[in-house]
Amino acid sequence: MHKKSVILPYEQFKKDERGYIKSITNQPSTNTSIIMCMPGSVRANHYHLKDWHYMYVLEGSMDYFFYDNDLNKTIFLPIKKNEIIFTPSREVHATFFSEKTILVVISYLARDEVRYEADTRRVEFINLENIELAKEGKLKCHFPELK
Repeated sequence: MHKKSVILPYEQFKKDERGYIKSITNQPSTNTSIIMCMPGSVRANHYHLKDWHYMYVLEGSMDYFFYDNDLNKTIFLPIKKNEIIFTPSREVHATFFSEKTILVVISYLARDEVRYEADTRRVEFINLENIELAKEGKLKCHFPELK
């Protein structure tokens, strides 16, 4: 498992005359969700105590942000259609969508509301006012609970 958010290649890619199969992950997981995101929306702004997830961009694109606890720095990763990003537990992350985007999200833990909320800690991180600073790596944040 990765210790920081990272864009990943497909775990397997097989192609023949019938078409292809791309494996997003071969890790044990509990939930797979399809999430539709409207243009101009900010999502996440949280971290998970134990959960981790893979996000695959099926349609559209997203701006992905995470706070690197070791570097004390906000990291920006533009994620395009057909790319996969992994988010580990205990890492603050947020997403911004400039266009309608559909994600497939594969999570370690169940995503029913009670269990999801028990594992999720909401934080003030990315918003429409500070997003450009975050893209430039100039957004100052501090999450001492994650040290």
